[in-house]
Amino acid sequence: MSMQLNQVLSNHAAFHPVVPFNPSRDQLVQLDLTANNRGISAETLSNTTTFGTYINQQLELAGARYGISPYGEHRTIYDRTELYNTGHLQAVQPNLKQGYSDSYIQTDVLVQEERTGTFGAANEHESPVRRLHLGVDIWGPLHTHVMAPLDGIVHSFGFHHEPGHYGAVIILVHRLEGMSFYTLYGHLSYGSIMNLREGQYIEQGDVFAEFGMPRDNGGCPPHLHFQIIQDMAGWHGDYPGVCAFDERDAWMANSPDPELMLNMSGSVVRSVAA
Repeated sequence: MSMQLNQVLSNHAAFHPVVPFNPSRDQLVQLDLTANNRGISAETLSNTTTFGTYINQQLELAGARYGISPYGEHRTIYDRTELYNTGHLQAVQPNLKQGYSDSYIQTDVLVQEERTGTFGAANEHESPVRRLHLGVDIWGPLHTHVMAPLDGIVHSFGFHHEPGHYGAVIILVHRLEGMSFYTLYGHLSYGSIMNLREGQYIEQGDVFAEFGMPRDNGGCPPHLHFQIIQDMAGWHGDYPGVCAFDERDAWMANSPDPELMLNMSGSVVRSVAA
């Protein structure tokens, strides 16, 4: 199924940017958040202010509008929070009371049965220490607008206040060439979810969220975590954005490379890994 989704996304050329971005004018700097980047010390990551200062310095040095941290990165940054060290994924049970009225979304977007035993299902289960990033992070100014890459419906949303978690998060469901799939937007402002409702229609290009401040976004410098998800497996208002390295094949099959929709890599002018 994931290979089929990859092909569908690769063949679609009309995705709207998820942040204000002009590839002919704007530039990106790729930020390496792995152990290979000797410029990131434990002191740099010790609090949000010093980490944010580091991010802003890299943007300024590169003359870049945004920083971007890639998919599949095995990250040192997750050492700064216990969320990824506990060997435990938090149970999040789906709320099936609200359906979707829009006819172009099939009923398979609602997980109607218990998914215990399905890989990645939203039952509480043991998991190894997690470090591998399943999305793309876009670092930029506070309140940067977040836009829908294509028409969609609000599947679910939530607020996760634990340090290093998403803070405010929104998940949209889309349909393309007969296939349903999801996009996740994490580290948003609390205001982004204040008046949202499940089943709400979001048109391609609509501004539906913004980058949040640390108190709203899990205690991080302002950025967006963008992730594609094939099967929500019962998760509701949340979905893991980080997995264990030895489980990467299964998790990455269900969350393919966001660059398939972002098309931003061609604007990277410099990589920071020293």
